[in-house]
Amino acid sequence: MRKLKKDGSPVIQESLVKAVPFVVKMIEWAPLDSMYLPIEALVLFSKISPETITSISPQVTPKLMVLFRNHHNEGSLGQELVNLFKQWSSNEACRQIMVQ
Repeated sequence: MRKLKKDGSPVIQESLVKAVPFVVKMIEWAPLDSMYLPIEALVLFSKISPETITSISPQVTPKLMVLFRNHHNEGSLGQELVNLFKQWSSNEACRQIMVQ
């Protein structure tokens, strides 16, 4: 993936808001061996626009927690989920959702 700068641009935030539902669907439909890819995309989105991720994390976090509970020892998938949770733990709004 090309490097994207962290930017508060409304165009980037709007694009991310439109892309995240598709990424969530990819998590639901992807085979186990490639499920780490959409999670990796969420990690990248979190770095680019934390505000946007904060707005969608209430919908995504429960699914990711179930995925982590069922597949935490599945190699790169477990590690990508841990990376995502670390990223979200540094954001106050996301941290509250994960605690719940």
